[in-house]
Amino acid sequence: MASDDDLLREARELYDDDIEADRKNRDEAAADLRMYGGEQWRAEDVDARGKAGRPCLTINRFPQYVHQITNDARIKPPSIGVRPVDDGADQKIAEIYTGLVRNIEQTSQAEASYIRALEHAAICGMGHWRVDTQYADDDAFDLDIVIKGIRSPFAVVWDGGAKEQTRADATHVFVTDMLTKREFKRQYPKATPDDWGRDDGASKAWLERGGDFIRIAEYWYRKATTKTVLRLVSGEVVDAARLGEDAVAEARAKGFIDREREIDTFEIWQVMMTGGELLTKPQRWAGRMFPIVPVLGEEVDLGEYTVRRGIVRGGRDAQRMFNLHRSALAESAGMAPKAKWLATPEQIAGFEQYWARANTGDFAYLPYNPDPQAGGPPQRVAPDIPSQALLNEVAMAAQDMESAIGIFRAGLGQESNEKSGKAIIARQREGDVGSYHYIDNLGRAIMQTGRILVDLIPRIYDTERVVRTLGEDGSEDVVHVNVPGADGRKVHDLAVGKYDVVVTVAPSYSTKREEARESMLAMTQAYPQVMASAADLIIEEMDWPGADKIAARVRRQLGPQIAEPKEGDPPPIQTPPPPEMVLAQAEMVKAQAQAQKAQQEVELKKVELAIEAEKARQAGVKIEDQGNAAAVDASVKLMNAAKPQSAPAGVFAG
Repeated sequence: MASDDDLLREARELYDDDIEADRKNRDEAAADLRMYGGEQWRAEDVDARGKAGRPCLTINRFPQYVHQITNDARIKPPSIGVRPVDDGADQKIAEIYTGLVRNIEQTSQAEASYIRALEHAAICGMGHWRVDTQYADDDAFDLDIVIKGIRSPFAVVWDGGAKEQTRADATHVFVTDMLTKREFKRQYPKATPDDWGRDDGASKAWLERGGDFIRIAEYWYRKATTKTVLRLVSGEVVDAARLGEDAVAEARAKGFIDREREIDTFEIWQVMMTGGELLTKPQRWAGRMFPIVPVLGEEVDLGEYTVRRGIVRGGRDAQRMFNLHRSALAESAGMAPKAKWLATPEQIAGFEQYWARANTGDFAYLPYNPDPQAGGPPQRVAPDIPSQALLNEVAMAAQDMESAIGIFRAGLGQESNEKSGKAIIARQREGDVGSYHYIDNLGRAIMQTGRILVDLIPRIYDTERVVRTLGEDGSEDVVHVNVPGADGRKVHDLAVGKYDVVVTVAPSYSTKREEARESMLAMTQAYPQVMASAADLIIEEMDWPGADKIAARVRRQLGPQIAEPKEGDPPPIQTPPPPEMVLAQAEMVKAQAQAQKAQQEVELKKVELAIEAEKARQAGVKIEDQGNAAAVDASVKLMNAAKPQSAPAGVFAG
């Protein structure tokens, strides 16, 4: 393990190398900031023109272009979403992660940090913010995650060998600050406040602003280490360090471990230092990524080094030319005398003291002598017309700025030579495309922030606790996380599963709500019947106090058949129906009863007819049988009558 002296020596050497590697970009960035702040004339030009009595006007056009970029990000802010990426992850946990991230951003006022960093990126090529932890309360032991801004774009010194846009490949980074000796002594009473005067090989970079100020730095660095990963018989892969030695030993004894191996990895450490000593002991950071997030402007790789710039870099010369020509135009108008007078000697005789200063002074009246030969009073000569070439140069300088920056007048909402709406929209789109890489880089930085948060959340929120989450519409909810379950597994366990981050650039929720409201109102005008069934949804989108309460009352009146009630809504209104409706319902019930009775009677009649038919059928069979019997009997009788018989005594056959 390296000693404090070795760590300090290593840090100073790395700081020197990093500063030197980025020297050109830092110098140019400083010039960009001064130009943006209004220092747009060279000191020697200001001195020379001042001695000659010539104006040095500064018409700063850069803020409108920078605000166009930053305000676009305010209207369409990138938003972080968390998605599950493996079998161990859960969609519900991903939603909790997303709500937690929104809450961290909201409580930290992260939007202000995002916009400030984007502003620095647009001006001079790079801005920053950071992720940090702090106690939730003065008398609490739970830590919360916060996002903090970094005011100066020069405060962060990155590893000179880092190439990725997010600087995720950096091996170290410095975050510097300047403290007065009084403040330094208050924060670090045991430290030596005069390290700057020591001749011990301390870096010149640390001595740039000596005197009453002391530069301190957070030195963040990676430390190589190894860890053991275990694959359980269930297929789950876990870190042995998280389980603990006792749990690992028990898992081995019970045969729960399928395989295990050691891998090379690293840890993130941080230490506070000056150029002469370490102010704190090295401390390990909970996460696996540096909590410093850069936002870049443009980067151009020239081989030997990389040029980093914002919009000011390309427009500096055009801005100077614009100021110069506007100053010359003002000088031409201001220094030129007023129009001269034409008069005869007789007209001004005796009044020479007035007319000698008539073209420069401001007199209430000018006396003159009438001269019949002059044909009238003295007359003014037409003033000189400003040079057209000078006016053209002013216009060309303004156009050069637009071309260099990539944002045109139409994109700024100013009148231009476009006449049709399509042409204006096309030019606005051209301006948006010309500067969209700044918004895209902001989205990449926010994505890196999301990955830092997703990596950090299960390490900070690692105990059973109640956390607040925010929905997209700003609605609040509280979630109980890491709750021990009956089966030994935790409910809402934030440490289980892998999650990734997606960032979307879209209008803010309020903007989308406004657009939805306009579309709904247009639809109700075209189809008024929609209002009868969707009035609650339309009212909810209205941007005035009490709209949600009115929507709840409308849902209550519509009833659950049409409008599904929301949580917190009062129960549906149970109003008695009007007498007409009651009478109509009674008549309907009566009619239904009569119809049912008639139907029953019809069915009963059908049954009776069926019974009668069956009786008739059975009776028909009996009659038929009786008829057959009679016919047989008649036939027998006839046959018997046809047979010869002996006559009785005294009777003769004839």
